[in-house]
Amino acid sequence: ERKCEELALIKKALLQKLFPKNDEVAPEVRYKNFNDAWEQRRFKDISKLSQGLQIAISKRFTYPGDGKLFYITNEFLNPNSTVKYYIDSPTKNVIAEKTDILMTRTGNTGKVVTDVEGVYHNNFFKISYNSSKIDRWFLYYLLNSYPIQREILVRAGNSTIPDLNHNDFYGIKIYIPTIEEQIKIGTFLTKVDSLIALHQYKLKKLKQLKKFLLQNMFI
Repeated sequence: ERKCEELALIKKALLQKLFPKNDEVAPEVRYKNFNDAWEQRRFKDISKLSQGLQIAISKRFTYPGDGKLFYITNEFLNPNSTVKYYIDSPTKNVIAEKTDILMTRTGNTGKVVTDVEGVYHNNFFKISYNSSKIDRWFLYYLLNSYPIQREILVRAGNSTIPDLNHNDFYGIKIYIPTIEEQIKIGTFLTKVDSLIALHQYKLKKLKQLKKFLLQNMFI
């Protein structure tokens, strides 16, 4: 368990060092042969937002089937939840592919997910981007970096239910390196996440084994 916590702290430190702080034009740590300053942009320059679909619970299905797609809601973000909903025959414009990036815009604003397929709820933005200029995994980790998360939460407001609108997101200032450097950063951080997931899986199996032994050692 301590190993998982240590890896999570390492990842947090890496996110701080691999992305520029405040108004700096380069991160603290860079790959060899990448020396150019990162270009200042705003999210409106590199992305386009789409909102999802709000479906009443009475019209959701609790089982998959022909024509039904998984419904990506805030419930999906809860690792302990077993609730799954499906939507029948949704329109194409509210369907997320694995390469898409989704982000919650209201409630628990700023939660970022990718590598998931289905119909996304109205609480999510789908962030479309030009993959020839922006690497998916770089953008995913950029959105999760501390300066961007802080700015998202500030712009979402301090009300009971924070809400981020399109223009507030588009106005956030960012710094972008070449696509080659983006790919290196994104690839490296995905490897770190894979390592964390592996240790979490091992920890889960060990806990299951311990529980089994405690239940069966004494008869």
